[in-house]
Amino acid sequence: MPDTIIPADKKFRTKVLCGFMLYLVVVLLINRYLAQYAAELKTLKQSDPRLAGREIKNLAIILFTCNGFLSSALAVWFGLIAARIRRSDSYPYPGMRVLKNTRLRTGSEAQAVAAAYVFVAGLFLATNYFIWRIYSGASRIAGG
Repeated sequence: MPDTIIPADKKFRTKVLCGFMLYLVVVLLINRYLAQYAAELKTLKQSDPRLAGREIKNLAIILFTCNGFLSSALAVWFGLIAARIRRSDSYPYPGMRVLKNTRLRTGSEAQAVAAAYVFVAGLFLATNYFIWRIYSGASRIAGG
């Protein structure tokens, strides 16, 4: 019995690539801004260390909050994909758009893929927990 191949969705591939390029541009712009901000904080640290510490804490709160929202959203998304795979007992599940030609997996192979999605979702959530622990530990050390 020949393997069933789910054909790639070329429009979806184009959208994903454009989205990735946009994401890359935003990350590079944010990186440039943060590098400039870090240089300003270095000079501020020499003149007013307390204010520099508060500014670093505020920046950390913003970065950790954004990371929390983004990684939680990704964890939920991966969890939903895993649930659809488990429910349909096939990967890709019916109606799922794929970036490249993908062999249809059913049964235990599909369940293994769903388990991998759940594992990745768990990693995203674990990242939130560990970053929160690092931040709370650093806040305790800094006296805030």
